Amino acid sequence: TLRSGGESMSTTTNLFGHYSYSGITPGRTYVLSVAAKRYQFSQTSRVVSPTDDLADLDFIALPE
Repeated sequence: TLRSGGESMSTTTNLFGHYSYSGITPGRTYVLSVAAKRYQFSQTSRVVSPTDDLADLDFIALPE
């Protein structure tokens, strides 16, 4: 889930865990959060202020 102000967008990953969002406003601050039913994450959210394409926002899933 991607949140900024009162707006919220969700997406799902593909079979390889890749995900993407479109319509992101450069320079705006977003909170990117992750959740899964059968996995836990050491870091469940990150604050980002994209200025260009971001390709390194990875979340590592660990089986419960």
